[in-house]
Amino acid sequence: VLVWDARRFLAVGAFGLAFATEDGGQSWTPWMGRLPNPKAMHFYVARRSGDTVVLAGEQGLLLRSGDNGHSFEALASPYQGSWFTAEISGRELLLAGLRGNVWRSVDGGNAWAQIANPRPASVTASLAQGNALLLANHAGQVLRLQGAELQALDHAPQAPLAGLVASG
Repeated sequence: VLVWDARRFLAVGAFGLAFATEDGGQSWTPWMGRLPNPKAMHFYVARRSGDTVVLAGEQGLLLRSGDNGHSFEALASPYQGSWFTAEISGRELLLAGLRGNVWRSVDGGNAWAQIANPRPASVTASLAQGNALLLANHAGQVLRLQGAELQALDHAPQAPLAGLVASG
């Protein structure tokens, strides 16, 4: 679910389903027709920063809007596996997903560079906190992005992680 404010939301999910509301959920409008997803791939990611909206998911599905979600274009994905999380900061975009794939674009998604992952388990969650970017994986590990390098935080692996939450 992507939230703009108390009235405007976008919910995306399995089989390319996408519905939006502009009245706090009283009514919902299908968005499937405005999303270039002809194979009805699953959406796993919805992120927004300013007027940029990124949707990503199954088999490298990657869509971008530069007009706050009014229209979308398909982007060439740097990886054909599934994306499970993303972060946007200005023109910088980070995607992560299946088999520990982590990719970064500094130009809004036109060109990509892979970030080596010392723990190649699927990355399922991300959290931008100040200048730090944390990633969690199916092996129960948390990684920190330091410049162009991912470093595992020193802690005993936990059960598979599906989310990260900012604290204090």
